[in-house]
Amino acid sequence: MVKKFFCFAAGAMLFCGCSNVIDRDTVADYAPPAEAVAMRDSAAGARMMKVSNSMAVVSESTSGFFQQGSRMMAYTAGFTLTVKSKDKALDELKTLAEKLGGYLVSSARGNMQIKIPVNKADEFLKTSGSYGKLSDFRISAEDLTDTITDLGVRLDNLRKLRTRLTELLAKAKNVDEMLKVERELNRITTEIERMDAQLQNNKNRVDFVTFDVAVIEEHGVLPTGTPQAVNQFKFLKNLSSALVGDEDEPCFGLALPENFVAVREGRLQSDSFAATTSDDCIFRTWEVDVPDDSSLNFWENMVCRALTTLHAYSNVKTFPAELNGKKAVKITAELTTSGGVQHYMAVISVKPSCGDDELRIVEFFGPEAAFAKHEKAVNAVLSK
Repeated sequence: MVKKFFCFAAGAMLFCGCSNVIDRDTVADYAPPAEAVAMRDSAAGARMMKVSNSMAVVSESTSGFFQQGSRMMAYTAGFTLTVKSKDKALDELKTLAEKLGGYLVSSARGNMQIKIPVNKADEFLKTSGSYGKLSDFRISAEDLTDTITDLGVRLDNLRKLRTRLTELLAKAKNVDEMLKVERELNRITTEIERMDAQLQNNKNRVDFVTFDVAVIEEHGVLPTGTPQAVNQFKFLKNLSSALVGDEDEPCFGLALPENFVAVREGRLQSDSFAATTSDDCIFRTWEVDVPDDSSLNFWENMVCRALTTLHAYSNVKTFPAELNGKKAVKITAELTTSGGVQHYMAVISVKPSCGDDELRIVEFFGPEAAFAKHEKAVNAVLSK
């Protein structure tokens, strides 16, 4: 009897493992939107639909991005939110998510991942836009209808097989038969648990939209300086940029940090030098003539203010430092973007000279991981 049973089990498992056993007539008729048809007909988009929208589109539409119909679609969306107070916006987004029946998955340095019920996703998007300036909106949708249906059919067959195994276990005539049936029963039970977890995960992806939100602070609050004062010094707009310089080597007698390569083609800025790494870190040295009655403390405040008001950096900090053996200031900051966190460091000093003084600026910035990789080499150059 056990031998006959295993022939039956093998046939049942073969049926369970086939994804083409589904009766397609059981799936309701569905007329996909034009975007989905276009993606379906392309070689790269058979099962994924992607849409990118500008701020204008988001603000004009209160619903319709997250369609619910006969197909089981898993939506992933994201946007950048520029606000006056990052901490306040983070709290507001978390509270809004909970109010709508969603929850916070993770939050780090202004980057949040939030799950929102699909029927509340458009409301979440609209309300989030009221907290600040919403931009870089993006959305993608994956059709999980076949996947979920297949899993459901296979689970149903496995559960029927488990019931049959349980019945056979009760009828086993000896210990050997009992052990064989128990071994198969354990294997089938493990497979059911694994497949059920996979099914629930896919259903969760359909029921909840995953939002990746980058919150950027519009400007920080510093003790001195105003945006109007910052605008009087046009060169401050060149902070944290990759403008190529006209010098062949770093200014101020500094060495080129390890793993950096000089960039000598493109737009030129006089009295400056620029170099890059293969993982997108930038090292710049440049100098600007400034009035001889301005102090290092004044330029410390102006650079900090420019980073926050002109370049959207946050978490700006200052530290005492030296450059070429002279008193200097080290400035660090962070910039949160939809692509991740960018770290920034600058060392500035003022060199007195006949007529105007010289403001010396050394900058180093790049993606978080790359910045950490090259920071030691840059600090080594600055300490010499």
